[in-house]
Amino acid sequence: MKTITCSDRIYYDELLPEEAQAIRQDIQLVHSILHTAYRYLTLKARGIPFPFEESLHKELKRRYHTNDYFPLTALWEAQHQLKADFENHERWKKSLKARVKSVEKKIRKTEKEIQRLDKQLAQLKQKTKQGKQTQEDYLLEVQGLRPTRKQLKNQRSQLIFKLNRTQQQLNTANQKMRFTCFGGKKLSRSRTTVYAGNHEAWLEEYRYQRNKTMMIPGRRQGKYSNCLFKYHIEEGVLIYRCSSENREIRLKIQFHANAKELERAVKLPHNTPGKAVAYLLEDHKKYFIIKAIVEMEERELMEEKQDGVIGIDINADHIAVSETDACGNCVLLKTVPMPLRGKKKNQRKHQIRQTAKEIVLECVRSNKPLVMEALD
Repeated sequence: MKTITCSDRIYYDELLPEEAQAIRQDIQLVHSILHTAYRYLTLKARGIPFPFEESLHKELKRRYHTNDYFPLTALWEAQHQLKADFENHERWKKSLKARVKSVEKKIRKTEKEIQRLDKQLAQLKQKTKQGKQTQEDYLLEVQGLRPTRKQLKNQRSQLIFKLNRTQQQLNTANQKMRFTCFGGKKLSRSRTTVYAGNHEAWLEEYRYQRNKTMMIPGRRQGKYSNCLFKYHIEEGVLIYRCSSENREIRLKIQFHANAKELERAVKLPHNTPGKAVAYLLEDHKKYFIIKAIVEMEERELMEEKQDGVIGIDINADHIAVSETDACGNCVLLKTVPMPLRGKKKNQRKHQIRQTAKEIVLECVRSNKPLVMEALD
C-alpha cells in the first residue's frame, strides 16, 4: 500500500526567474513527450505500426533531445493511462449491457400492466353493450383505468426511446474505443460555449489543464530513492535536477502528514524493496506543491476471529455495524449514517471516508477483524 505526503506551497516569485522558468519548461516537456507517446501507443493498439524502426523510447529521446529519465517517465505514464482506458471502456460496455437489460425488463413489466388494463376495459365495454354498466363502472373507467393506461403508454414510449439510445451507445462502444482527452473533454468542448468569442482565454486554460502536473517515478537503486529529486532530510532541502544545462534547484521544503514514512524510505539501504519514492509536482499557477508517494511498511493484519468480529452491511444511506463475541453472540448493534443524496462528488467522497474511518476506529477499539459480504 502506498501513501502520499504533501509539502508546503513553494511560490514561483520566491525562486530565481531562471529557476521558475526551468521548472515550467520541464513540466511542459514531460507532457509533450507524454502526449506523443500516448498517441503512438493508441495507433499501435489500433493495429497501426510505428513509423520508425527504433523503439519508442529511443525515438522520444531523439526527438526531444533529452536524457533517459523524461522519456521513460512519460512512456511509463502513457502505458498505464492506455491500460486504464481499456479497463474503463470494458467497464462502460458492461454498464451499458446491464442498463439495456434493466430497461427491457421495465418495458416488459409496463406492457403486461397495459395488457391487464386493456382486458379490464374490454370487460367494461362488453358490460356497456349488454346494458349492465353501473355508475361505479363508469367512474372506474373514466377516472381510473383510462388515465392510468395513458400514463403507462407514455412511460413505455420513454423507455423505448431510452432503450434505443442505450443500444446505440453500446453499438458505438463495440465499434470505437474511447481514449483519454488530456485537459478534459468538458473543457475541450467549452471552446464554442463558455469561451465562445474568447479563444485566447480558453487556450490558456486548456494548456494549463493539460500541463499542470509532473510525475517522476521512484528508483530504489541509489541513495535518494529518485533520479531527479534528492531529498536531504537533515537540511530539509529537496534538490531538483532540471533537464536544461543540468541545473540543480534547491528547494527549502517541509513535508507534513506521513513525513516519517518518506524519511524511512529514503534512509533504507541501496536496492531495498520499498525504497523507491515517486514525486508529483503540481502547478497551481502562482505556486506549486510537491507530493511524495511512498510504499508504506507492511503491517500485520488482524485475522484472528476466536474473540469475535466486526461485521458490516452496506446500504444506500447508512452502514449497519454489528459486533460478536467469542461464542458468536451479538454484543453490539449500531447504525453509522452515510447521507449521500443531494451532495456533490467530492462531498460524497468525503462522507464515505469519514464513515469508513469511524468503522475502522471501531475495529481498533475492539481489537477485532472486519468482515463483510463480497458483492460484485
